[in-house]
Amino acid sequence: MILWLSTCGDPRLWNRLGATLANGDRTAEAVSAYREALSRYPAYVRARFNLGISCMHLASHREAVEHFVMALELQKGEKQTSSIWNTMRSAILRLPLGMGDDILRAADTRDVLQVRQALERVSS
Repeated sequence: MILWLSTCGDPRLWNRLGATLANGDRTAEAVSAYREALSRYPAYVRARFNLGISCMHLASHREAVEHFVMALELQKGEKQTSSIWNTMRSAILRLPLGMGDDILRAADTRDVLQVRQALERVSS
């Protein structure tokens, strides 16, 4: 199946494979499938969100937050009411002690730009 998928250009199939792998407790493999979906369609919000969820399962919480921010940036429509915020907040709360304080305050404003800036301050 993977061999067939490698010739397939449909990112939705890669996202579905990722979801199937993640549901089968094969999270590391799911990450690869989501990344493949995103390489084929970088603006695929659902694949970006799913990648964030998988990063959380692998305890890569900072990376998960980055993916959730990207998903929010890509999302059309009203960003402030997106369910992504709640999931991202959960990832922020799992960051190392003290690292997520500014990010959490920014997330509570539901302003994507403020969250992005807080993330960048933590990185530098």
